[in-house]
Amino acid sequence: MKRLMVLMLVLMLALGCVSIAACGGGGDDETGQATGGGTEVTQGQETPEKTGGTSVSGEFTWSDIPVYPGAGEEETFSMAAAGGQTGDFERIEWRYYSTGDNVSKVADFYKSKMPGNGWSEVMAMEMNEVWYGYWEKNDSKTGAYIGVAEDDGESMIWMWRGQGS
Repeated sequence: MKRLMVLMLVLMLALGCVSIAACGGGGDDETGQATGGGTEVTQGQETPEKTGGTSVSGEFTWSDIPVYPGAGEEETFSMAAAGGQTGDFERIEWRYYSTGDNVSKVADFYKSKMPGNGWSEVMAMEMNEVWYGYWEKNDSKTGAYIGVAEDDGESMIWMWRGQGS
């Protein structure tokens, strides 16, 4: 039951991130037709890995966000939003991992590793058995949420990465 509650919390956070990224992405053009806001959703697809966080061709990459040592990948999810505006993320991807380590140890890992990969911490929050932080880079055109929640001795790590227009 606790695991279900933790997974629901993770889902709510992920949906909140989608809402934030999607705001302002649509509207009406001169003909009254809705524009932007369309999405393409794929699950379980891996993206090509490049070095430095953004490839020369602009392909999506995760090479600048370290995976917690020993964590096992559980799920991936990606979404491309059509009609993005300045400040919106056109591409969003989630990754989920699990580990036997506690929340504090995982949080300390990301607090120490993200700056070395070019990320600037924007905010972090810890409450009970849950921690998450948000980082940005590339003049705020790339963002990353990383969170961890502990339940019955297992920690679920979720990562959200968005790349701008």
